Amino acid sequence: MLTQLTQAINLIRGNEHMLRDALITTLELNGVSLLGAVVCGLGIGLARTYAPLLSIPIAFLADALRSIPIFVIVLWCYFALPALLGRPTIAPFIAAALALSAHSGAFIGEEFKAGLRSVRSGQTEAATALGLSRSQAVWYVILPQATIRMLPSLGARLAQHVKDTTLASTIAVTDLVFAGATLEGETNLPFPIYTGLMIVFFGLSWGAGFGPNLLYRHLAHRARA
Repeated sequence: MLTQLTQAINLIRGNEHMLRDALITTLELNGVSLLGAVVCGLGIGLARTYAPLLSIPIAFLADALRSIPIFVIVLWCYFALPALLGRPTIAPFIAAALALSAHSGAFIGEEFKAGLRSVRSGQTEAATALGLSRSQAVWYVILPQATIRMLPSLGARLAQHVKDTTLASTIAVTDLVFAGATLEGETNLPFPIYTGLMIVFFGLSWGAGFGPNLLYRHLAHRARA
């Protein structure tokens, strides 16, 4: 065990810059794709709740995205999307971010929809009676309560999203998984490398899931009306 720990320390010291850049890429990919997924999910939830004409096509698209494995979506965005756009190629990071945003956004959209529909209609009526427009009532009254109510399920989705980002290495995104595989090929030391990856992604995934749950504990009382 001491030998494995020494090997891990030596690997980190000898490849500090590579691992630091890989960690930054991993965090950036998670941040960008999570933001995209939340924005996408919000749009889906609002459209399916308040836009009847858009509800059916958007529901079909969201169901399709949830049904297709994320790995296939990543490959499609990297290899097929450039052809659709008339481009020779697309940056691996952008392809991965688009795929992850779309896939997670389809799930988050369902959570937004459930949260929005869980707020009593009387809240909207009361807001409009006070002089707010319907869109203002949704944005300032309904959506904040719905967001709080969906935080526990959102935490589980964010944790899964972090796990899904590991697939980005398959299209040459130079994240921690890509760096780990490269180092393992050069050093033939799989135990310290992949054990380290497990520890890092456990921390990232746990943090992504714990944050919304912690926030919910502090804000739950505001969404009980």
